[in-house]
Amino acid sequence: MRWLLALFPRRMRERFGADILASQRELVRAAAARGRLAALRCRIHCALDIVVAALGERRFEMKVVRYGLAICIGLAIGWIDLHSRAVQGPALAVLLGAGLFAAVDPGAAWRWALAVGLGIPAAHLVWRGLGQPPPYPVEPGLAATLLALVPAAIGAYGGAFLRRTSAEG
Repeated sequence: MRWLLALFPRRMRERFGADILASQRELVRAAAARGRLAALRCRIHCALDIVVAALGERRFEMKVVRYGLAICIGLAIGWIDLHSRAVQGPALAVLLGAGLFAAVDPGAAWRWALAVGLGIPAAHLVWRGLGQPPPYPVEPGLAATLLALVPAAIGAYGGAFLRRTSAEG
């Protein structure tokens, strides 16, 4: 189980790693006295405890990864929108993408709406900044791409609502 300690931030590993391993060895020894199956179940339980605790310690890092992923997904949807005649597909993708991220972290629904929804205007701005004419120009103008925030907000708050209602029931 020593290799699972690598999931913790270095500072935590150095400070508490030996204590964690010692307490788990003690638990496994006590379980082994009740039989091999009890020892195996104890090892599995201890491994899961380490994983859950390590993920809890890396919560901030995981949030940064999720925001980065949401921005990348928003930009990918923006690139698809840039090369698409119809807006329904990208609008649905923005709605579902923002809803999925908000279902994971409902307290930040408005941030997920921005992270995913601003991908469409950003993709159009980058394309324009590169001096490329858009394959399908936006009518009436580039500001119309900000309308992507509407399905993003609906999706994000819908995802947050579903998460909260499913947690209650």
